[in-house]
Amino acid sequence: MIEIKNITFAYEKDTILEELNLSIENRESVVILGDNGSGKTTLCNIIAGIYPVKNGTVVIDGKSTLYWRKNKIPKVGILFQNPDNQFIRYRVIDEIELTFKYITKTRTMFNTPYDVIRYFKLEDIKNRLINTLSGGEKQKLALACILSYEPEYLILDEPFAHLDPVNEHIIREILREFREKLTVIEVSQKESDFIFNRYIYLSAGKIVFDGDYKKFAEFRPNSFDMSYTINWLKTKGIDIPRELRSKTEIEKYIEENYVKH
Repeated sequence: MIEIKNITFAYEKDTILEELNLSIENRESVVILGDNGSGKTTLCNIIAGIYPVKNGTVVIDGKSTLYWRKNKIPKVGILFQNPDNQFIRYRVIDEIELTFKYITKTRTMFNTPYDVIRYFKLEDIKNRLINTLSGGEKQKLALACILSYEPEYLILDEPFAHLDPVNEHIIREILREFREKLTVIEVSQKESDFIFNRYIYLSAGKIVFDGDYKKFAEFRPNSFDMSYTINWLKTKGIDIPRELRSKTEIEKYIEENYVKH
């Protein structure tokens, strides 16, 4: 279980997440939606232990992310939008072998690099230079490397943004096989055809929706329109306070503060 308690995170003077609380149960499939700048990627990096936390706590299965990193136990795997950011070696086989060299945890599914190659059907490209692979092949390799160390939580940070429908389907089919084995948290700016157990919507560093698909379908039209409206108002020099998100509240705020009577 992932428990995030009262997390506030800022870059210099810009607050990205503000007193955010969130818990994610084991084996849940969760999608986190929101516009650019809403704090989605920052939240992912905090859960994965990439960003240190100064205000608030992040606990995974009863222990802090600092504990897991210190003991080199990779509880969380994260797949980025750009797989090139995850590669260290030059060849496919070398990249896969690297995960076995530096992560020595007990595995139940993949005991050798060649188990990974066979499972993910990478035989034809195992000796290729990574920079010669297509976008879909790179993303498949990055996912294979992450899943090779068998994390219990998998974060997908907009990994389909630059993939065509065919390659997205290939990656999703791989993920479908692992759905019952781990917790999947996907981050996106847009919805997909894939149905999740739980939908979370971030806006200006706060959770403004958290529920199942049926409730999300009711929430979506008004809230999505408001996000675009708020961003458009910013271009006109009108900053809407974080706590105001409904159409009625925003109209009232503009009426009271910007309309001359």
